[in-house]
Amino acid sequence: MTAMIVIRKASEEDREFVFNLRNETAVREASFDNVFIDWDTHCLWYKEKMSSGCTVFYIAEIDFLPAGQVRFDISGAQNAEVHIALSSHFRGMGYGAKVLRETSSQFFDAHPQIQCICAFVKKNNTASVKTFEKAGYGRFTEINRMGELCMHMILYRDMCTD
Repeated sequence: MTAMIVIRKASEEDREFVFNLRNETAVREASFDNVFIDWDTHCLWYKEKMSSGCTVFYIAEIDFLPAGQVRFDISGAQNAEVHIALSSHFRGMGYGAKVLRETSSQFFDAHPQIQCICAFVKKNNTASVKTFEKAGYGRFTEINRMGELCMHMILYRDMCTD
């Protein structure tokens, strides 16, 4: 049986889910800022992101359960940076690439001025590097970011196909 994946915009009701997801051990280990985030700090951050005109925040549901979040931060006139996290219950099943591909496509459709989406993935996080590649992102270069060797991965608008 194939799982049903639904992508929707994040809302205030997703704040606790995103908080719990952000503080999962595996998510923190993959993050460049891997400290535990307290509730008050998260609430301030979440409110800022939800009200920002430069952030687009999606929630992925799999079989009606919240499964992950994908956030696009517009970082220039034509560029955005993507951040993704899946709940531990849904990792390792191929959902990450599907969710990333679908949200990237929706983001490009909603923002015609954006020409490329980039991601920075820790080089030793091979599962995430593969997820981005399966979603159509290409490896651009290796860089040092916040003291971590990472892959700078890019998806160009003209490479994003449904």
